[in-house]
Amino acid sequence: MRVGCAARQDRLFGGGFVRRDQIGARRVSCAMPRYFFHVKRGEVTVFDKVGVELADIAEAAMEAARRGQEIAARDAAQAGASGVGLIVIDEGWRTVLELPF
Repeated sequence: MRVGCAARQDRLFGGGFVRRDQIGARRVSCAMPRYFFHVKRGEVTVFDKVGVELADIAEAAMEAARRGQEIAARDAAQAGASGVGLIVIDEGWRTVLELPF
């Protein structure tokens, strides 16, 4: 959860969170963190320059697993590649997850 968002939040359809004040009538948006999914192939790393906004590291891990499965399936169909993985970076450019496959 981002700093500044209240503990009580409601999930919006299509992603994102909103915060309720004490009355519950007014809603205030909470910014979601952006995660970047860099693809590493041996000594070469392809940088994700756009990233995607996700609620937390758990959602980033699920997204990394999904992307990893797609890449692994594509590589298997093309005789495979070794030393492939995903590196998940947060918006502060800190590595939060490495997923080899």
